[in-house]
Amino acid sequence: MVVILILAVNMRRRKQAERSLRKVRQDLEVRVRERTSELKESEEALRVVFDSSHDAIIVHTPEGVILDANEGMLEMYGLRREDLPTLSIARDISSRQCPLHSLSGVWAQVAAGNEQTFEWMARKPSNGHEFHVEVHLRPILFRKRAAILANVRNISARKASENELRRTLSKLEAILDNSLMGIAMTRGDLLETINQRGAETFGYSPEEAMGRSWTEVLGTSEDSRALMLDMRDALESCGEFLTERELVGRNGEVSWCRMYAKAVDRQDLAKGVIWAWDDISDIKSAEDELRATREEALAANRAKSEFLAAMSHEIRTPMNAIVGMTEITLQTELTDHQRDYLRAVKDSADHLLQIINDILDLSKIEAKKLELDRVDFDLPLHLETTVRAMQVQASQKGLELSLEVADGVPDCVKGDPVCLRQVLVNLLGNAVKFTHKGKVVVRASAAQSPSPDLLGVHFEVEDSGIGIPDEFRDTIFQNFSQTTRAYGGTGLGLAICKELIALMGGDITVSSEVGRGSVFSFDAYFEPGVLCGVQTRHSLQPAADLEGLHILVAEDNPMNVMVTSLRLEEMGHTHEVAENGEQVLTMLRQGTFDLILMDVEMPVMDGLAATRAIRAATPEMDIPDPDIPIVAMTAHALKEFRDKCLEAGMDAYISKPVDFEELAAIISRIRAGSELAERIQAPVDEETVLESAPVVSEPLLSVENELSQDKSEAVEHGPLSGETVTGGEEAAAAEVNVVPDQPEAPQVNSAGERLDIDEAMFSDLVRTGIQEIRYLSEKVLALLERGERKKAKGVVQTMRNICLVMGADDCAHMAAGTEAACRIAPEDEIVRYVQQLLEGIERFEAAFQFK
Repeated sequence: MVVILILAVNMRRRKQAERSLRKVRQDLEVRVRERTSELKESEEALRVVFDSSHDAIIVHTPEGVILDANEGMLEMYGLRREDLPTLSIARDISSRQCPLHSLSGVWAQVAAGNEQTFEWMARKPSNGHEFHVEVHLRPILFRKRAAILANVRNISARKASENELRRTLSKLEAILDNSLMGIAMTRGDLLETINQRGAETFGYSPEEAMGRSWTEVLGTSEDSRALMLDMRDALESCGEFLTERELVGRNGEVSWCRMYAKAVDRQDLAKGVIWAWDDISDIKSAEDELRATREEALAANRAKSEFLAAMSHEIRTPMNAIVGMTEITLQTELTDHQRDYLRAVKDSADHLLQIINDILDLSKIEAKKLELDRVDFDLPLHLETTVRAMQVQASQKGLELSLEVADGVPDCVKGDPVCLRQVLVNLLGNAVKFTHKGKVVVRASAAQSPSPDLLGVHFEVEDSGIGIPDEFRDTIFQNFSQTTRAYGGTGLGLAICKELIALMGGDITVSSEVGRGSVFSFDAYFEPGVLCGVQTRHSLQPAADLEGLHILVAEDNPMNVMVTSLRLEEMGHTHEVAENGEQVLTMLRQGTFDLILMDVEMPVMDGLAATRAIRAATPEMDIPDPDIPIVAMTAHALKEFRDKCLEAGMDAYISKPVDFEELAAIISRIRAGSELAERIQAPVDEETVLESAPVVSEPLLSVENELSQDKSEAVEHGPLSGETVTGGEEAAAAEVNVVPDQPEAPQVNSAGERLDIDEAMFSDLVRTGIQEIRYLSEKVLALLERGERKKAKGVVQTMRNICLVMGADDCAHMAAGTEAACRIAPEDEIVRYVQQLLEGIERFEAAFQFK
């Protein structure tokens, strides 16, 4: 029983143990299944990662047998997975250009635990295409055996970029090294790189220069330090710098360089500065040679001008005596034969003077020194007097000479009347010369202007003469060109006309028929005029109507003294003679004179020096009237010499041989101007004037308008249209701030009597004058802003003359002070003077009763 119980207990325990074992087994099986599932999922995940890698991954033995590979490897090499067992790394997927024999050694190193990275040339077995790869090898344990994990990355794109970059760098290096310009880069003061040419400039090799201080390379001179300071200032302000400097190399060789610098970042110069420079030593040498050649050419041109001036002076001096004595002799009792002989002498002398004038004009034109004047003149009247002057020559040949001025031709224009007259006289002279019968007609009509600020006039000179053959039409405007020698001449007239017309903005053309005549046509352009109303159409008053003057004649040539003395006596003037400038000063201290006729070329002291001394005279010099009118009477005929005379302080200029009718006109205008000037000189204490006015070496006002060298021009210029008389300017400057309490009202009747115009015309004149003064005041302010005081002074002088003509005496007084201030006062003070003048004009306009 016990045994049975024991057996029963044992059987029961065994069954319990079996049940426990079965349960444990079931639990283990569940765990194994779960673990197996997890491992499978993990392996699948790893495989997904393995196959998803962009790089090719190869697992192979240390002997090179491929154990596994990802999808990236199959795609990169164009393989199928079933190809892997038979694939050889060295034979099938490596380029023949690679060192295949070294692979076994590399694998052994990796198997020993040393990772390896290198670039390799891979190959696709299917088509043999080769490409660059980067290979990284590391040892691993794969499926319980030693293996090598190869990570292969396709670097073809990177290699292509590197190769392209390498080629670009190679090109840039070739350009840099072979550039004809020096190129460098600096950071701070350190020279980081420099090309061959740049280093050679300073006597270095590129290797020697790089790493040095840029200031040291440039040199240690003050100029180099100044260069760096200028460079820094320019780069900080605008990011660029350009200069031309003389640089000294290490070996002492000097070279001129044009240097350019540009900041990589103008906000931070420490990021670097790019430099480029070019050796311009050859250019500088060429410039020096060109400058020397230019100086030689200028010297030659000056010598030519001096020669022409000397030639003109030497010829005109005896010609003055010849013409003068001939004219005087023609006024005496002569037989008919004697009178004919003397007229032939005078005609020949006039012809010689015309040749001299043509040569001088041609020289000035060729030297580009001929400048047109800008004066107001009555165009129809100017044409009338020009044609009238040729009437005698036409009548002597039985020709009809007429003038036709069409409607629309402006009456008052601003331009150069002398230049226009010279062209017309030349064309008319040729027309009369080459016409034996028939007529010569001058026509003027309005022409279209290229600018709204200009007035265009079309001129024609038509004759019924011999005409011009076709073969000569293209050459008649060339220098020294003649269609025939039968009529004489120099062949310069038409060439000069063409150049003068070009200066007036036009061009000359000719149409002609042999045996029927010719028509010369040209256009000229003028500015609108303002002051033509002051000119008179009456003949010049003879000198006999004026009270005789006491005139000081400064002349060293006895024949010229004789001619001048006789003609002055005929005019009713008395005179005394000084042989040089020192005698002039002495005689002014000893006596009183109304006018000086001043020769320029005199011994001891010439006329220019004497004039400057007179104008700069102080009370201590005992010259009672430093503002005495002075007229230059010289054999020099060049415009630049005329300018010298006017700048020295002379009031007018006349060339020899002297046209004494023109001299009489000049004396009349100076006297008329003096009478008007006296009206605006307010009484001022002499000591006050001397204290406020500085001592100057020349008068405050000088003539700036050229006088006509033709006597008929004198008819056209009324008072103050050509010369301006000095005197009283300092006083005007001292008193200009005194503004009258009551606005002035001009007396129209007295103005009309003085100008010989009616009240309506005078009203128009005043209206136009006020507008012109306002326009000129703006011009003065603009000139002052540009620092052109001399030009501003000239404009104010014009404003003063306009005031005088209008009868605005107080305004003329202010203008005289403004004119003086342009020489001696600060700019802001001159501006204040101009504003006061405009205020005076406003008062004058308000008080004036326009008709």
